[in-house]
Amino acid sequence: MDPRSVPPEIWEAICRQCGRCCTEKVIVEGRLTLTKSPCRFLDTTTRRCVAYPDRFRAEPSCSSVAEGLVSMIFPEDCPYILGEKSYTPPVS
Repeated sequence: MDPRSVPPEIWEAICRQCGRCCTEKVIVEGRLTLTKSPCRFLDTTTRRCVAYPDRFRAEPSCSSVAEGLVSMIFPEDCPYILGEKSYTPPVS
């Protein structure tokens, strides 16, 4: 399945809003790596983005679900990637 073919509202409906993908990310040796530093817009108590409606404007490095699937930024048990046979967990 091409993630870009799925409407955003479908992705929104399956998100558990765990916030685990809302960490700063860096490229190390050509591979995306999740850091332990939360995004500045992640409320670490509620695990929700405080800038969610405007997140792409507020944080240009914020990825859409389609971009996240291609970049493999989601945790292995994320509903976004369950069943995605090409998924490889990021280096942590």
